[in-house]
Amino acid sequence: MAPWHGGTGAPLPVIAAVVAAALLMPARAAAQSLSAAATVFNAQHRISFAGTVSERTGVFIGAGGAARLGPVQIGLTSLMGSLADSEDPANSATSVRSTSLTVMVRAAPWVALGAEAEARVFDADGGVTSWLLLGATARLTPPMGGSGLAGLIEVTMFPAATSRPLGASISPALRGTAGVSFAFNGPFEARLGYRFERFDFAADAGGDARLEQFRGIVAGVGLRLGRR
Repeated sequence: MAPWHGGTGAPLPVIAAVVAAALLMPARAAAQSLSAAATVFNAQHRISFAGTVSERTGVFIGAGGAARLGPVQIGLTSLMGSLADSEDPANSATSVRSTSLTVMVRAAPWVALGAEAEARVFDADGGVTSWLLLGATARLTPPMGGSGLAGLIEVTMFPAATSRPLGASISPALRGTAGVSFAFNGPFEARLGYRFERFDFAADAGGDARLEQFRGIVAGVGLRLGRR
């Protein structure tokens, strides 16, 4: 997917270039691991606005990569897909794409803390809307009896979140994932979990607040080179 350019002024294309350079830098030997993964998110999108609730479904496919140098990991992920028409005419079929950058620090063998920036663009008949989400994330991967099986709990809070072109603030804005991961005997690994996202849009003058949710099964397969 091309770098996001939804008009929020976010420097994600520049950040993406920096991350790519880091992945290809000659000092690559110093990195403890390089990884790449593909993801599928089977999502249900729910909108509550002005006393009306509408729902629709969509499938998002993504890919990403990460480099870990010592306790620090830098990752870049892209997702793209579409949402079907809903019963509400205001929510027509929508093309969605997102790009996110994460910087994580391993605080313990199965605990990582960090920050994330995500840009998400919605392209529908009514026009293009973009979200800019900036926040903090925590990831727990506790082992589950050995044999490569581990739990997966990830929570991200976005205290700085806005939507354009209207400039609406989004609070709370959060994402959570719970599931399991499995590392095979070799470089391959797989993940399966349930993902939930919630975004509350503040009411404008004389208007109503709006709640949006994304939820559903998320699955992925990956390849890791180097130490886990």
